[in-house]
Amino acid sequence: MLQGAFILYVQCMKYTQRWVRRWRTLEEQDKRQKDG
Repeated sequence: MLQGAFILYVQCMKYTQRWVRRWRTLEEQDKRQKDG
């Protein structure tokens, strides 16, 4: 039971990191467009 919850947590963390990274790159591109 606990192991399954831990695996779920790890998968969630991986997904969140991937999403955050994508969101940051989009934000950086937006800043570049405003500066340019």
